[in-house]
Formats: sequence, C-alpha cells, structure tokens
Amino acid sequence: MDIAGGNKYKVPRIGFHFGGSLSYRLFSNVYMQGGFYLTKKGLKQHNTERVIGDESIGEYIENDVETILDVNYMQVPVMLGFEIPLSRSVSINLYGGLYGGYAFKGYIVPRRGTITYWTAGIPETVTYDDDDIDIFDSRRIKRFDYGAIGSVGIVWDIYSLSFNYEHGLYDIADVNSFKNEQTGLKTALKNRSMSVALGFRF
Repeated sequence: MDIAGGNKYKVPRIGFHFGGSLSYRLFSNVYMQGGFYLTKKGLKQHNTERVIGDESIGEYIENDVETILDVNYMQVPVMLGFEIPLSRSVSINLYGGLYGGYAFKGYIVPRRGTITYWTAGIPETVTYDDDDIDIFDSRRIKRFDYGAIGSVGIVWDIYSLSFNYEHGLYDIADVNSFKNEQTGLKTALKNRSMSVALGFRF
C-alpha cells in the first residue's frame, strides 16, 4: 500500500494470492481473461529512528516500533492480452486491464515494539503490544477497491508462471486512517502490490 506523504518507515509486506482465471480467445493470439481471487494485501511500517533531544544531558529516543495492517480481499480482474507461442509447448503472454475488490476481513496493530528514552546514559524502555483492531469497525479502511492490473507470464505445457502488478486507483482511507507526517491530516491510501503466481492450465 502507498500512503501519500507517509511512506518514511514502510517496509515490504508479504501476503498471498489464490484463485483461478478463465481465458477466451477473441481472435488470432488475442485473449480476454477474467478471474476470481482471494488475496491478502496490507502494509508494514518499522520505525527505527533515533531522535536527539537535549544533547547537553545526553537526551535521545530510540524507536523500534512496528505498525502492521492486513486486509483480505475478494478480487475480480478483467484483462485483455495476447499470447505468443515460442514452440509447441512454450508460450509467453502479456495482459493488462482493471480489477475490482471487496475487503471481507482486516485488522491493524497500531504499535508493537519498544521505545527507549535515554537521559544521561540511563535508559527507560516502554514496551508496546497493542491488540488487533478491526479496520472496518474503527473506520480506518473502506471495503471497496479498484485499480489497474498488468501481467506478464510464461506457459510450459500445463504449468504457468506469471508476474503481476496492481496499481490501486481508489483512495481506500476512511476517516480514521493514516496521517500525513508533515500536516498530521488524514492522507490518501492506495493499494500497490506485486505478486508471483504459479498455476496449472487446463
């Protein structure tokens, strides 16, 4: 996910992608493809910043705090593309189109980790282990999403391997979502994801 003005501490978040698709040959090597997928998206922020306070008394703060957001979607892509045969059993394909999604489950862990306050060489550590919060009840994320999707893949016999990129076009941030680091105001939140899919072709 992309947080407008708030990606400073963002690190990669691993999810899953499971489902199936159906391709229909329009003409020659041109195909239309639709599908249905269950996919886990989200983000992870890891703040390890060291903040200097009054240097004359050795005052500073060491952060080691994570924020974790997980969202599970039902997703339907519709794409148009073409397939180029390289041999009788090997071909490559390229698709592009749009997707629509509905989030059916999600949670956020606002803070998990430690913050250590140092003064004159003496540390005082505060530990955070926040409970999971439902993102819909707390109005942090909207359920619906849509965006652009692209895919490039290779097919060998009945096996397929594809690399996909999804670029959300809809601002899924609700009223209590993430804040801009400079202004402190609610900011735009859009899905961005890359995936690798291994499948079987029938």
